[in-house]
Amino acid sequence: MKKFTGFFVILFIILFSLSYSQGLVTEEIHVTNATIGIDISHNSIHEGYFDAFIDNFTSAGNTVEEIIEISSLKKYDVILIPGSTTSYSSEELDEYKKWFERKNKLLFVAGDSDYGGLFQANKTLNPILEHLGSSLRLDAGAIGDLYNNDGTDYRVIANTPKSGHAGSIINQGVDQILLHGPTSVYAVIDGIPIDLRTTLPENVEVLFSYSNGSQILDQDISESLNDFYYYNTLFLGDYPAIVAENFTTSVIIVAGEATFSDYKNMFGVSGEYGTDLDNRLFMIRLMNYYFEDLNSFKSVDFPFEIIVFTVAIISIPVIFKKKIKVKK
Repeated sequence: MKKFTGFFVILFIILFSLSYSQGLVTEEIHVTNATIGIDISHNSIHEGYFDAFIDNFTSAGNTVEEIIEISSLKKYDVILIPGSTTSYSSEELDEYKKWFERKNKLLFVAGDSDYGGLFQANKTLNPILEHLGSSLRLDAGAIGDLYNNDGTDYRVIANTPKSGHAGSIINQGVDQILLHGPTSVYAVIDGIPIDLRTTLPENVEVLFSYSNGSQILDQDISESLNDFYYYNTLFLGDYPAIVAENFTTSVIIVAGEATFSDYKNMFGVSGEYGTDLDNRLFMIRLMNYYFEDLNSFKSVDFPFEIIVFTVAIISIPVIFKKKIKVKK
């Protein structure tokens, strides 16, 4: 009888442990049954650095794949573009427009710094934003921070989460995120560049900013109008790092770096120099928030807790019945 009782105790502990560990995963990622594309079709700076993101969202019941050619995008519910370095053709821009106009879409456009002239936002990703009717633009410069970083000034730690309508939910428990060699985000309204620190266009919300000590840089000395913050800034610091723009049923996120990339632990919990990071939590909460807000997907978590409770209830009378037989 003792062996029999012990068996159920061990079974209960195992199932409870599964419930707890699995609950953390299924409870954390609400997005499920979604098809997610990572667009590496135009020489992405981060190609080959998405394993953690893919594993996390695949394990939650989604399909995640890399897009190597822009032909038809209609099957994707969300697309993430990480720092493309070559231009998109007019046909490819039209394909993005057709995809985005299908509604209930989430597009995450991530930039990079102008280091060495490798990434040129105005020739690669800003044309996509403009073609979709977005007011957001990636700055053609770079952000550095001498005091808030993971080992060096270009591994920038953004430590200013915003508390707007979306930010107040997404940034719960999020204190700081790493953007490795990033740029910033500004807006264009009627052809006029807008400083998002002082003016927010309609339906635009800054989700995260760099610190008050952050600096704007023009590393490739391009002196173009696209180096907006470097040549037009009125005050230093607090540059927008991640910005959202709502289009009724779809959303565009523009970020200074690919916070979903494994590169330098950006989609991680600690930097290369041990700095605590909330990048993974931020990205998961961002995905959860906008998928729920767009009402595009319905989460069906496996009911481990119910199974544990049911097994426990069933076990009790069985154990007592065995005890009674032993007494007889």
